[in-house]
Amino acid sequence: MKKKIRSLAMVLTLAAAALPAHAADSKDEAQNVRVTNFPATQEVKGSVAVPDPIPAAILQSFATTTVPPVEPSDVAHLVNLGTLKTAGFTEAVLSLRGTLKGSPAKLGTVGVMLVPDEPAVIQVLEEDGIAEFPLRAEVADVGKSGTHFASLPARSLVAFPSYRVYAYNSTDKTVAVALYAYLTQ
Repeated sequence: MKKKIRSLAMVLTLAAAALPAHAADSKDEAQNVRVTNFPATQEVKGSVAVPDPIPAAILQSFATTTVPPVEPSDVAHLVNLGTLKTAGFTEAVLSLRGTLKGSPAKLGTVGVMLVPDEPAVIQVLEEDGIAEFPLRAEVADVGKSGTHFASLPARSLVAFPSYRVYAYNSTDKTVAVALYAYLTQ
């Protein structure tokens, strides 16, 4: 703040010194003083428009997909549901629902695992079967209480701009699953 005051005082002193001597003595003449102490403005080129409000939350749905029996550790046979784009969001609430095709001889877990869509992370998943930084939503004991099942909403912090979504099913029957991802800022 002191620099600004000194700078303004210096401009006024210089302006007064630049005036002719007779102008300072004359009370009838108006004094022209111009003070410019503002930084240059930033230019914006092109058009700028915000047609709609920027959403604070969105829902991304994944279509119902058939998932045969596959353990979550059997990476080569996990069912790829697609990619979840999470850029700009900080949390994801995952909800999984599905239907069992027939009566299972054994109960199992049906779920989804979201793995960051990063080359190094995908390489470790494919080569070593290790899911690094996964987000999950799952339902245990599928088949115990009928053919329809749904997970509790699973809230997770988002740490990557996109995730690959893989489904698994440890029952002995095929299931049809749908995933809903509610992303918030």
